[in-house]
Amino acid sequence: MSALTVDYIIGLLKTYAAQTGDSVDVLLVGAMALQAYGYQAPD
Repeated sequence: MSALTVDYIIGLLKTYAAQTGDSVDVLLVGAMALQAYGYQAPD
């Protein structure tokens, strides 16, 4: 099984919203939340 990427998930959500006209609420957790808020691990 291949890993999901942020870009792939965003594409799925955009397609769903466009096809249904519904909005999508997303709760980010873990590494995705850290990435979304701009966290960068110290070197």
